[in-house]
This record gives sequence, C-alpha cells and structure tokens, in this order.
Amino acid sequence: MHISIQVCSIIIVQFLAIIFSRQKKLGTRSERIFLEILIITLISLVFDISSVAAIYYKESCPGLLVLVISKTYLISLIILAFVSRIYVLSDVNYVAVDGKKGVFIRYAIITMCVLLVSVLPIDFNINADTGAVWSSGYSVIMTYITVFVILINTIYTAFDMRTSICSARFESVLIWIGFWCIAAVIQAVMRNHILIVGFASALGVMVIYIKFENPELNIDRATGLYNQKAFLIYVNNALSSNKDISIVSASFERWYNRNVSFEYIDTAKSEIIRFLSDIDKVMVFRNYEDELIMVYKNKSDAAECGKIIDKRFKEGWGPGKNIIFHPFIVYLRNASGIKRAEDILHFIAHIKSDYMGRSDQHFISITNDIIENMYNQRNVVRQIVEAMDQDGVEVFFQPIYSVKEKRFTCAEALVRIRQRDGSLMLPGMFIETAEKSGLIIRLGLIVFEKVCQFIKDNPLEKMGMKYIEVNLSMVQCAYKKLSDDYINIMKKYNINPCNINLEITESALMEDKTNLLDNMNRLMEYGVKFSLDDFGTGHSNLNYIVDMPVNIVKFDKGMLDAYFENGRAKYVMDAAMHMIQGMNLEIVAEGIETKEHFENIAKLGINFVQGYYFSKPVTARQFLLFINENNK
Repeated sequence: MHISIQVCSIIIVQFLAIIFSRQKKLGTRSERIFLEILIITLISLVFDISSVAAIYYKESCPGLLVLVISKTYLISLIILAFVSRIYVLSDVNYVAVDGKKGVFIRYAIITMCVLLVSVLPIDFNINADTGAVWSSGYSVIMTYITVFVILINTIYTAFDMRTSICSARFESVLIWIGFWCIAAVIQAVMRNHILIVGFASALGVMVIYIKFENPELNIDRATGLYNQKAFLIYVNNALSSNKDISIVSASFERWYNRNVSFEYIDTAKSEIIRFLSDIDKVMVFRNYEDELIMVYKNKSDAAECGKIIDKRFKEGWGPGKNIIFHPFIVYLRNASGIKRAEDILHFIAHIKSDYMGRSDQHFISITNDIIENMYNQRNVVRQIVEAMDQDGVEVFFQPIYSVKEKRFTCAEALVRIRQRDGSLMLPGMFIETAEKSGLIIRLGLIVFEKVCQFIKDNPLEKMGMKYIEVNLSMVQCAYKKLSDDYINIMKKYNINPCNINLEITESALMEDKTNLLDNMNRLMEYGVKFSLDDFGTGHSNLNYIVDMPVNIVKFDKGMLDAYFENGRAKYVMDAAMHMIQGMNLEIVAEGIETKEHFENIAKLGINFVQGYYFSKPVTARQFLLFINENNK
C-alpha cells in the first residue's frame, strides 16, 4: 500500500489552508470559493487515502464500507471539478451567464452523474507484487468522463467570456487542469501503480494560491492598505453581485503646510491612512502614491462616513495639527452603471487630467451622464482603432471654386469612418476623441497617405486642379516628427509638394508654437503651403495671421453669416479682408450654401468659395465625376 504521495498532498493543502485562513482578506466571492476548493481538496485526499487503505484491507473490512469510501472519493473529484468551474466564473454572475434554467439543468446533470457513479459497478484491484491498489470499472470511467466534460466546459466558457473574467485566475485554473490531465495520463500508463491524481490537485491548488489567491499580493507594502489589484478584484466582485457600492477617490498632492518639512508631510499622510483604516464601513485602497480610493458598501454609509472624514480633515494633521490637506475628490455615488472596475480607474484618471489643475475645482461627482459620455468615448476609440486596422478610414473631397478662373481649382480632403453597418461616422463624432486618446497621429498619417495615393492615381494638373487641402489638428501640429513623416509619405508616392496644402487652426498656435512653427518651416522648405482654417471662430486674432507663415486664410461660415446679418460684423470683416489682401494672401469663403451668398461673396473680391452650393463632401469616385463634368 503506497500512500506517501497522498500524505504529502494533505500536508501541502493543510499548510495552505492554515496560511490562507490567517491572512487579511477582501471577503470576495472568489476567496470564499477558493476556501471551499481547499476544503474539498482536503476531503478528497482524505478519502483517497481511506479508499486505498480500505481496498488494501478489504478482506477484513465490511464490503459496504469499502464501497462507500471508494465511491465518496470518486464523487469528491466530480464536486471539485464543478467547484473549479464556479471559481473561474467568480468574476461574473454565473446565473446571468448560464441563465436560471441553465444553472438548474447543470446542477441536475451533475446530480445525475453523481447518482450514476454511486450505482454503477466498481472493481477493487491489488497488485500482489508491488502492493499497488486501485479501483476500476464503470463507476471509475463515469467519474473520469464527467470530470473531463466539466473541465472542457470550463475552458470553453472561460474563453467565451475572457473579456469579463480575470485572466490570472483562468491561467491558474488552466495550470491546475493541466496537472490533473497529466496525472491521469501517467496514472493510466503506469496501470495505476502510481496514484497521483490527488497530488496533482494539491499542486494545482498551490499554483492558484501563489499566482492569485495569496492575500499578500493585495497589500501595498508601503502603507499596509489594499493595493490597486485588490481594488479591481473587490469592485469587480461587487459589480458582478449587483452590490450598491459608492466610491470616493482622494488625491493628496495639494496641502497647506505652514512652513513644515516634507518629513512632517509624510507623517501627516501616515496619520490619514491610519484614520481611514479605522473606519469600519469603508474599504481603503491605495491607487497611486498620493491617491487613496475608498469603497463604501452603500450610499448611506458613504454619506455618513463623508461627514466624519470632512470634519476630521478640517482639524488638520501632523504635529500640532498644522498641516491642512485639500484633497481633490472624485465621487461616484452609485456604481450600478459601471461595467468593470478598470473603467472606474479610467474615469478617475480622465477626470483628474481635466480638472485637477484648476484651483477652483476640489470636488467632482461622476454622474450618469459622465459615465455614459465616457463609455461613448471608449466606444468611439474602439471604432477608430478598428477602422484604422481594417481599412475603414475613408477620405471624402469637397471641391473649392475659383471665382477668378471660373472653375474648381482645389479641394479639401475630409476624413470619414465607415462603421460595421456601412454607415459613416463624421469628424465631429470622433476627432476630439482621437485627439484626447492620441490616435489622431496615426489617423492623420493614414488620411495623408490616402490623399497622396489619390493624387498619384489622379494627377491634379490633368483635371485643371492645383492642390488638395488636408486638415491638421492641434495634436498633430505639436507632434515633433510631423514634418518628417509627411515628407517621407510624399517621397514614397512621388508627390509634388505644390499639390499639398495643409490646414491649421488658430488654436494650434496656442497649443505648442515652437513645434508648430518648426514643422511648418520644414514643410514649406520642402514646397508645401499652408492655410489658416476657421478664421473668425474661437480666439480669432489678426496677429495670428502675422505670426503664422500661411498662404491662404479660410473664413468660417459663422463669420460670413454674421457679415450678412450684422452691421458691426460687416465692418470687422471688411477690415480683416483689407489687411489679409494687403498681405497678398488668398481668402476662401467656407459654408456657402445659396446662390445669393455666392454672388455677394464674389462682389467682395473673395476669390475662392467652398460649400454645399457647389457640392457636399463626396467620395473619391464621385469627386472625379464631378470635376470631369464641371471643369470641361
């Protein structure tokens, strides 16, 4: 009778159970299920040893006792496999995953399998030469089939829901399943001379503990608080359980110190951590060095604790309570609209970047509107990335008419995103998001390359045209490598730089004047020309035209509308036109939609006109047909 491996397995699992029970835990569902796995594994190992002993001494043991012990061991393997599936899905509501009917059917099937294992025949075997003991027969086969089906279903379900479950937990369980499978194969090949399935279970449990369930992994060593990883685990568990939690983020970068040293500041921060940790109704997590996140189990607790915390902060901290902190607070009153804990951290970081530098902003509440807007932005980011990866970025062209030459001499390239359903996403729906997310750089390069490809395939001179205008955002203008990238693309397609006119806005000069002018000078040296777009909006200032080495100024539709409707605006625009024309710069009137406006613009001496009066932005194919028809 060989039970040394099983005894070693029991020691491992007992050791893990003792350590786990004594450590500080979050109290999540996954921790409770892991504890159940430890207990079931321990029980399984005990019955494994008991069955070996019962079979070995079956001649002197009651037959029913041997049968009950052996089959209880087999049933424990099925239960362990089933609980492992629940553990993998502990990040989500498995009732929602399977449906109530599905859960009932699943439990019914497991119960039926357990009953079959209980009633099917089992054989007991002893090798007289080696003393090896094992069981066989239909009951054993049914056990292995059931366990195998559960494990395969676990893997399939986990892969199907990989975006919603914890990857580290799934990886740990995969390793555990791998140990099981390898042990089962070895045991079969060795004809049960070595019984190591129980040992594989113990090793698997140890891997799960080391990789994921060790509570020490959730503790911030510097403060003793829970860390960001613990926050993600705890909140995801709460969200999947539909718990009504409230969340407060407090950043302590700002304080009123009254000439105290940084040593005292650190002492005061430690005092704050101890104070918050002693509040019963709040879980405190350290997100970053000077940011703590507090999670309340319900809104009433948040309100009650908020008053206590606010009162204490007004008293001051540190020696003599002479350090007053002014934390930047982000408050999420109700997290029911949040999909994942990771989203909360993203929202907090986004809000801090937008508001934290403002001296008048100390408290921001995340409302349902903010949540919806941020999720919409993330969806837009996903669509932008998808379009860039799958050639869904399209360039439309809007022709620009020359009053002097009485034909279309140029056009503006305008980006569109083709969505999965075939509809178009207009720039107003994604450009701002692309700028904030940093995707605008790559998106802009794709658009410029498509324009260059269009010019290469359709030489502008043959159509009676001179150049294509391409928009640059503020972020692109501040990008140091912009000029190098654009010059390389023009060289790649052998494009005459005179065929390119880049549009910039007044706000670009305010964002990063140095990089903007460096890029402009480099591109102008190469032969590219520039336009000042949307003149007459935002921070319009005639000095910008002086500062920016542009060749063309584009008047915004709003400015032109005001010219025809407002007497004062007329004088302002007349002065602007006089100065611009005095500098030998061309003017383009945008947004012209009627014949009357076109005729009035022509009388003003504005040479170029763009708008729906002639054509809306159209696809490349439609644009070619339009030019061929109208530039005869």
